[in-house]
Amino acid sequence: MSRAEPMLESGQIRRWFGTCIDIHHEVEAREQLEGYNQELIRINQVLDNFVYMAAHDLKSPVSNLRTLLQMVSTEKDATRRQELQKMVEYSAERLDSTINGLVEVISVESSQLPAQKISFDKVMHNVLADPSLMHAYQKGNIRADFTPDSQYRLYRIVSGEYSAKSADQCGQVRPS
Repeated sequence: MSRAEPMLESGQIRRWFGTCIDIHHEVEAREQLEGYNQELIRINQVLDNFVYMAAHDLKSPVSNLRTLLQMVSTEKDATRRQELQKMVEYSAERLDSTINGLVEVISVESSQLPAQKISFDKVMHNVLADPSLMHAYQKGNIRADFTPDSQYRLYRIVSGEYSAKSADQCGQVRPS
């Protein structure tokens, strides 16, 4: 950065007075800081999305558990109560699986490990363990012809489509 001022005598320029300051490093530092700020903004957006997704993914199983526990506490028939207790256990396992999936996502994202190949058959088997999803699969509403990048994401894609509607009302799920 430079600046110069003329020294005038009788309207004529006799001399120039000026300064010259090298601000190259300051400009580089400012640009680097701006880059860091942009990266922090991006990371904050990713974290906001992750927190929203995690909260959403945890609400459904917790709500389901509460409902089932209430039903178990008021059920008089011992056989039905046992069925409900099995459903509570299944819901608790799903909640545990969801939490493990979130932990896996966090560890993969934070360590930036390369993607790993997984067995689609095992993933699909785990997803279809949910009776409502198995029913939808048997009716042809779920097509298993894509490769997921994680069990957790696949489960979110499929269960997210069917959680708000009954399997009879849903269209086909085709994640891209």
